[in-house]
Amino acid sequence: MMRNHRVFIAAGFIVFLLAVSQPTFAANCLSRVDAPGCSYGLPTDQYQQLLGIMASNPHPVVHGLPVDQDELLKYSDTGKEYYHIASSFTGVVFDAPPALPMGWIIKAARPLPLPGGDYLEKTDAILRYTIVYLYATQRVGGENWYLIGPGQWVQSYKIARLVRPARPGGVGGRWVAVDVAQQVLTAYENDQLVFATLISSGKAPRVTRTGLTSVYLRQRVGDMSALMGTPDQYNIYDVPYIMYFNDGMALHAAPWHDNFGYPMSHGCVNMSMTDARWLFGWTENTPTAPVDVWRSS
Repeated sequence: MMRNHRVFIAAGFIVFLLAVSQPTFAANCLSRVDAPGCSYGLPTDQYQQLLGIMASNPHPVVHGLPVDQDELLKYSDTGKEYYHIASSFTGVVFDAPPALPMGWIIKAARPLPLPGGDYLEKTDAILRYTIVYLYATQRVGGENWYLIGPGQWVQSYKIARLVRPARPGGVGGRWVAVDVAQQVLTAYENDQLVFATLISSGKAPRVTRTGLTSVYLRQRVGDMSALMGTPDQYNIYDVPYIMYFNDGMALHAAPWHDNFGYPMSHGCVNMSMTDARWLFGWTENTPTAPVDVWRSS
């Protein structure tokens, strides 16, 4: 099914948003950072304009969720020699729509001064889960590269983008979208973006099915089991913040891993403890909240 994607356009930003959605092809700018008429992989005039945008908008204006450290410890696996502490990762709440396209670093990245270039000098890595704006796109060798700061290009596979779907027909109030291509969950009040985070959906061959459904069962804590009698059978006790939405698939906390941004589950939508608690509470007065699982381009 084709989707009509919404694009945020703030005054003065339209040219640069289009640069993100439609990759720039400027092969003669890829030889060196100061090639004639070029700067850091882009035409100099375009790059100079982007510098002003980057200075005014160095990062998305968002705020995270409060983390309950006692709850994290409660659901951590501390009974083994190699214990695991539940992830403290959280998504972000928006007071206003992001001014530019944004995403999360999902694989620690050392930016390059040229898309597709070489690491000619040591640069500091940007840590996983860092939120960045995507100021421009260059396509090199069949791969998209994103400009995330002055002279800082990162490969697309290291970034999970926030892509907004169109609101499904007949859906209003509070609803949830899960983009299985980018591994990003977003929550809306009608058309207003309220919250966004990284998730882990089903890993092949047990992928999370796409389509519009709704929550039909909520459990603050519950046991989950499936695939009994097969090599992939599982039985997990005391799973927090479960919201079943599609024939046994559920949104729920997954305190046993910290790999959000990548498919990990048997079909459910894994969330961090803090994110799942927030979503469970946010939908408390909308117990049958619509859930749109979709795949962005």
